[in-house]
Amino acid sequence: MRIFGLLLLFSIVVWAEGAFAQDVSSGSQSIKAQADKETLAQKFHGFVCSDDCSGHKAGYKWAAKHHITEAENCGGKSKSFIEGCLAYAKEKSVK
Repeated sequence: MRIFGLLLLFSIVVWAEGAFAQDVSSGSQSIKAQADKETLAQKFHGFVCSDDCSGHKAGYKWAAKHHITEAENCGGKSKSFIEGCLAYAKEKSVK
């Protein structure tokens, strides 16, 4: 009976170590996948785009049309639109 108990305990320890190792490796894989996704993300003048950068392009185009040269003149409802405007203002600002 004592040998059965030791074998059971040993089996549980071995199973737990395997499960833990698998969990850790899947966690590191998801971290790597996130890093790869960020590396592959499109950028618009240094800002990360979520899709095709259309919001950033629209903000940049709007800022050009309105001759925006100061960041405080950039506004809008979309973060990407504002970032596009900021990109234009930064490029055109007179220092």
